Amino acid sequence: MMISGPNFDYTYYITVNGVVGSFISFLSVFASQFLFSDWKFRPLLLLTILIGALASVFDWIVVKRWNITEFGIPDKVFFLFGNTIVGTIVNSLQFIPLNAMYAKMAPEGMEAAIVGEMIRALIEYWLLLLHIPYFSTLF
Repeated sequence: MMISGPNFDYTYYITVNGVVGSFISFLSVFASQFLFSDWKFRPLLLLTILIGALASVFDWIVVKRWNITEFGIPDKVFFLFGNTIVGTIVNSLQFIPLNAMYAKMAPEGMEAAIVGEMIRALIEYWLLLLHIPYFSTLF
């Protein structure tokens, strides 16, 4: 028997996901400061990559419907663990050290946060340009 799902509406996805994600993002700033401030960048990046893979597994379990059949956990609760909680923690733990590294590269006398965001935007733009030929073949 095939179980339909995931069973949550758009309002739940936007409101609960947004509120819980913002709260977890707030907590992950403190976790970054108190738990990971003395870590080197490479081990922290490796940890976030491994945890990010775990977040993808949560989504895969929801799609396969194992959260209902194997664990008996509702879609709404299980979805929060994957994308909202684990994904937000990973994004925050990657964002904070990267911006700190970019800020250290800022020239003397310049606003470090602005330089960091400019470098980040340029890298994201460059990565997007790398994928444009791939995406153009899809249409």
